Amino acid sequence: MSAPLLFACSKCFSRHPFEELSAGQQLCKITELKAKHFTVENEFRNKIKNVEKDHENKVEVLNARIQNLLKEVASLSKSTKRDRVAAARESSNNSGSGTDSPSTQ
Repeated sequence: MSAPLLFACSKCFSRHPFEELSAGQQLCKITELKAKHFTVENEFRNKIKNVEKDHENKVEVLNARIQNLLKEVASLSKSTKRDRVAAARESSNNSGSGTDSPSTQ
């Protein structure tokens, strides 16, 4: 009885029976799985980078929007305060003689 013939993987050069090597490139299963894992891992990393960039852009846009809204609130607060002060001045000017005593004419 003779020993089975072993063939070297073209990537890692370990010896395997011919049936365990892939048909096209003569790669062992471990090398094929490592290559697939590497490809999938790179795809996930790229996807995570893209999601992270999108998230950062959204946060920047929202922060800019918040700043604009805060400025708008501040300007509206100032204008309503001015309106209240002007209304108070106007009501004090229309009160008559400005004294509490009744006018005698």
